[in-house]
Amino acid sequence: LSGGHPVFLYQMGRALEMAGSVGEAEERYRDSIRRAPTAPIPLTALGLLLYREGNRDEARALLERAAGLDAGGTAIDDEARRALEDLGRSVSP
Repeated sequence: LSGGHPVFLYQMGRALEMAGSVGEAEERYRDSIRRAPTAPIPLTALGLLLYREGNRDEARALLERAAGLDAGGTAIDDEARRALEDLGRSVSP
């Protein structure tokens, strides 16, 4: 995978988030989403990061978008479901 591939960017975001570099992680997730706007996993990751950071409006929009794109039900995990419920929207498992 090259440095501009959406999966690589998503994985970089995950690594940065786990290392505590929230701002950099947010940028990598956004880069991944720009390159693959219909991929629900980076949408979920960014939505959860923003939810944890208190950006509730954008978090809800991203998580709702991910839920709508997640036909297989793999991107919206329990943490994302709880966040959506807290944000006023329920999603079936």
